[in-house]
Amino acid sequence: MIEFATLFLSLVTGIHPVEVVVTDPVTSVEIVLDGKTVGVIEGDPWRIDCNFGPAPLPHELIAIARDETDETLATARQLINLPRSKSEIRLVLLDPENDAPTAVRLIIGTRLFAKPVRVGVELDGVPLQFENPDFVRLPSYDQSTAHVITAEVEFSDRSAAHSAISFSRGSSGATGTELTAIPINVEGNFEPTLDSLRGLFSAEGQSLTVHAIERTGGRVVMVRDHESSEHLSRMGQFKDGRISLTRQREIWRASRVREDRGLEEVLFRTVVPIPVQSQADKKRLEKSFWVSPFVRVEGGGLDWCASHVFPRPEDLPPSRKDQQVADAVAIAGLQAAGSGRPRVVVLVLGDESPDASQFGIEPTKRFLRALNVPLVVWMTHPSAAGRWGNEVLIKSPKQFTRASSDVVDLLKRQRIVWLEGLILPGDVTLPSQQAGIRIASQ
Repeated sequence: MIEFATLFLSLVTGIHPVEVVVTDPVTSVEIVLDGKTVGVIEGDPWRIDCNFGPAPLPHELIAIARDETDETLATARQLINLPRSKSEIRLVLLDPENDAPTAVRLIIGTRLFAKPVRVGVELDGVPLQFENPDFVRLPSYDQSTAHVITAEVEFSDRSAAHSAISFSRGSSGATGTELTAIPINVEGNFEPTLDSLRGLFSAEGQSLTVHAIERTGGRVVMVRDHESSEHLSRMGQFKDGRISLTRQREIWRASRVREDRGLEEVLFRTVVPIPVQSQADKKRLEKSFWVSPFVRVEGGGLDWCASHVFPRPEDLPPSRKDQQVADAVAIAGLQAAGSGRPRVVVLVLGDESPDASQFGIEPTKRFLRALNVPLVVWMTHPSAAGRWGNEVLIKSPKQFTRASSDVVDLLKRQRIVWLEGLILPGDVTLPSQQAGIRIASQ
């Protein structure tokens, strides 16, 4: 009865037209952005301009269809500036006659030329083995309790998508509920349980149900400006000079992502802050930067990844001027948040870091906080101090190794809490005095 004709799959700011498609007996459509009415459309064209603000932030866009008596007929909802791949997946439970699911099917929708290259599925954090994503058999499980199935797919265009559902056996059979992943940090020896988290999370004054807690895997997305890249490359050459060529080859092999990998691995990728399109395409930020394939951090360590994973010269644009560091950090935040795993963005700054970004430093930091993605900033020279705040110096190999270990420890302290429903991550809150845990980006 009503659907959005305008889909925002990229990072959006400023004023954009929003169009909906309606069918009879709809006579008016109210457009609501973040709880505030933008306007009411009463006829063709079913289109209105929406102002998404000057800086990137997650948004909720709702279209409410009404009839001539002002009765609500249907609604359509779209989350904006959140990780949304142009290739997406859905999980469908396959139920036998006794209404207890024995398998799950992955419905994978991809844009043209994007093909699934890796698929991982887990039941309650345990990787499942399968040959065909159309039928992933579930192992035996306790039918009296709720369970969570998570899936992640990486595509040939280096985009990724994840999905999660919770299911339990109720009076009407097996029911599935979509979930939202929220990363939290645990402090000291505290280990959260479902009972200890019950009633703590809320959004817009409403209590949220916790369905599961996971602690495996992680995603590190790094942005390096031009000068820091040269410094890290020299660090890598220094490390390589201290080990044999055979060992170097072993590390490269160990860092390759296996075709049959699960979701439990810590993976690394980098976003190069040098635009690969013209200024006219600057607003389409998700396509403006080269993004590396994933590599395994367990292969050689985070310091090895940071000092070895660089684009080939043919992957970069002819000119390396006008780098957009803050814009690349925003894209890295989307990349990190898109997996439903523990996550962190690492920014590496050199001595001088000119930045031609559309967005400034503070708006970009607010955007990452709204995504619940922690940001760590390294600097290769003390002169970079104060630009982003809380920079960590990595001028020497010892400092570099220590900073890398700290990032891995940060991931290990994260847990993913799966909350019921599709929620804007920045709306989720915890009591300010809650001991033992905090939302990861705060």
